[in-house]
Amino acid sequence: MRQISWAVVACLMPVAVAVAAAAVVNGTAGGVSNPQFERVLPDGTPESWFLQHGPGKQSFTSDSGRHGKGGRLQVDGDANAFGSIAQKIDPARYRGKLVRLSLWLRTKATAQAGPFLTVIRPDPYKIGFAEDDSNRLTPPGEWRETTITGRVAADATAIWIGVKAVGKADVTIDDVQFEQLRTNDKPPTPKALAYLDQAIAILRSHHINSAKANWPSLISTAHAEIAGAKTPADTYPAIRDLIAALGVRHTIFLPPPTQAQFDAAASAGTGGVIAGAEMPSATLVDDRVGVVRLPGLDTLAPGGDARAKTYLMRLKGALEQLDKAQLCGWVVDLRTDTGGNMWPMLAGLDPLLGSSPFGFFVSSTGATQAWSRTPHGIAPTAIQPATPTAPAFTLTHETAPLAVLIGHHTGSSGEMVALALIGRANVRTFGENSAGFLSGNVVEPLPDGAKIAVTEVLVEDRTGKNYGNAIHPDVSTDAETAEPAAKAWIEQQCVK
Repeated sequence: MRQISWAVVACLMPVAVAVAAAAVVNGTAGGVSNPQFERVLPDGTPESWFLQHGPGKQSFTSDSGRHGKGGRLQVDGDANAFGSIAQKIDPARYRGKLVRLSLWLRTKATAQAGPFLTVIRPDPYKIGFAEDDSNRLTPPGEWRETTITGRVAADATAIWIGVKAVGKADVTIDDVQFEQLRTNDKPPTPKALAYLDQAIAILRSHHINSAKANWPSLISTAHAEIAGAKTPADTYPAIRDLIAALGVRHTIFLPPPTQAQFDAAASAGTGGVIAGAEMPSATLVDDRVGVVRLPGLDTLAPGGDARAKTYLMRLKGALEQLDKAQLCGWVVDLRTDTGGNMWPMLAGLDPLLGSSPFGFFVSSTGATQAWSRTPHGIAPTAIQPATPTAPAFTLTHETAPLAVLIGHHTGSSGEMVALALIGRANVRTFGENSAGFLSGNVVEPLPDGAKIAVTEVLVEDRTGKNYGNAIHPDVSTDAETAEPAAKAWIEQQCVK
């Protein structure tokens, strides 16, 4: 088995689609109701649209669009804040069809915002189609058209479209269209065909479900979908559809980084902290409970190596600062850890992990890699080191009771960190079920700078337990009461 280096969740990654190989079948507004937000309900929200609230403060009001009215989505908060405006579309006429969502956006400040298209299937852990373009940096003051294209599953139960904004954002939306497409009958260019075939080879070689897949049928369908394709970008929808057909929602196609991302990474310098990139933080509660919060960590975008180093040092420094108090116990809050690179997260928590191994990757053949503490840091190893390696740094209170907070946004590498802490002495989990991305990815590059994060392994905790689709906490609470419940449990342990 190759070394697994990354785990990733879609909501961290920038996505965009360019499709020259399709033509519109039905009307200009397709299945969208109130596409320019002109009809407003008495409470101020647009008819047929739903405002989703996340962390932070969200609002949606009418505004001037490109022509006539538009809608204005505002989010106020830190890098973890988000909000979205969404509409549910009946999938009946679209099942099995290629569709495209397109709309125009304008921001009034540098923000992360973009459309999303999600196809719901009866089994929530099987992919219908899901793309989220909300992590692209949008130049302020400019209207831009953005699109997402994909195929609706034959058993789809719902389609959700909309716009998501992340962090402190002020975004105007207009001219939303949702259309069925038909494929072109012209052959693809040799360049486009070669690009698709390289993506197919990656998935066929490394995907955990490859041995069970009907590859002749999948390849035939993918080739048919790129009829008329001229460039690699024209094949992106076919690659995403192939990923969906393989049935593991953790595998993700990542288009090339934008120039804005390169510029943001360059402006951050060696510190690696891009505006909007959240870092670990810590709080001392009642002078006796150390609370450390871990966000997601994207190291695939430009500036990733510097960002990983900064993340590790911030997390290590937070633990060392809290450790100066007379601690009763620790709270590790993973509720906003949506994924990314797990290794800096584990390295920053090193002394709290106990003895290795901390967990295992398991391939489709049953081969395992242990998450081990080695002389070169925490890494996956085929064989557990015979001589235990000491943590990279020590804490006075490293064996104190430890509570782990998880929730619906704890995904991928966030779930790996939770698993690594489960099984050490005196630990308990609180909150809601995790997101359900309990698998490991290897990132494979494509010639134009795009990547495929291929799901190659499943995971087990240090005892060998497989958690299936999600981690269920020891103590179920809602999001607001998870931390107070954890603090109360820690204080009970200290009284004993």
